[in-house]
Amino acid sequence: RMDAIKSGQTKFENIAFNDMTVKVYGDTAVTSSIVSGRSWMNGKESSPNLRSTSVLVKRPDGWKIVSSH
Repeated sequence: RMDAIKSGQTKFENIAFNDMTVKVYGDTAVTSSIVSGRSWMNGKESSPNLRSTSVLVKRPDGWKIVSSH
């Protein structure tokens, strides 16, 4: 996927995280949101709305994403 972005096959115009919720459990947090945006993949426009969930862990240098889908 990163190769497609670097080569220009995939281009992003914008990305927005909507309806985000964050639940904190000590040094762990879980986020849920709807991700929308506009992009081009192999010349074809795509404007999906996708559900996203991420898990973050608080480290000495700040919050780090440890899992996302």
